[in-house]
Amino acid sequence: MSIRYHRYIRIRRTWIDVSSIASRRDGVMLYRPGRWYLRFVPKLLSFFAVFPWHGSALFSDILPGLEIPEAKFATIYVGNGTGKSKFTLKVKTYSGEEEIVKAAKTERGKEAIAHEAEVLKQLDGLKGHVPILLGMERQGEWLLSRQSVLPRKRSPVHLQKEHFEFLDELKKIGVSHGDFAPWNCSLVAGKLYVWDWEDAGPWVEGKDEAWFKSQVKKLLGIGE
Repeated sequence: MSIRYHRYIRIRRTWIDVSSIASRRDGVMLYRPGRWYLRFVPKLLSFFAVFPWHGSALFSDILPGLEIPEAKFATIYVGNGTGKSKFTLKVKTYSGEEEIVKAAKTERGKEAIAHEAEVLKQLDGLKGHVPILLGMERQGEWLLSRQSVLPRKRSPVHLQKEHFEFLDELKKIGVSHGDFAPWNCSLVAGKLYVWDWEDAGPWVEGKDEAWFKSQVKKLLGIGE
């Protein structure tokens, strides 16, 4: 069955593929790693995977005109509703591989996706820490970018030495992330992974560090 006919339910800002038990057991992309109650969602989905879901929507209704023929299932993360908002999909293919697909059809959304693609090319020296750009594609009104999946786990809400080491490497390249925050980072086995480079720009001393602290304070109420 084509993924366009898969059915989805929405939990907060995430559309979850409920067409198969496998998709629900695979879990969801959580956009605020610091919020404890969201960490239980994948476990609950796995527990209730044997039950049918009602009140769902078709993939083709959520993303009309968009097709990912090689996808077995996908989780759809909804953007923030601004003019440059986009959809981010975590896709699992029939061959068992995973990738991130970003899609937009607003002009600002397309500009953000295209800008991020150029930044990822510039960050070639940080492969293994940032997504690898796998390709760009146009489908009618949609612009898509395909990226590799990075390891994700709950990220520290305080800057660690790995964060500072990463920022030192960014300084050498001359790029600031622009939205350097815990929900765009993951620290796994002492290695920092960073995604969402749409707001990246020329290096500004202290910018990413200050933004990290301000977002933690504003959204999680932690810090000075």
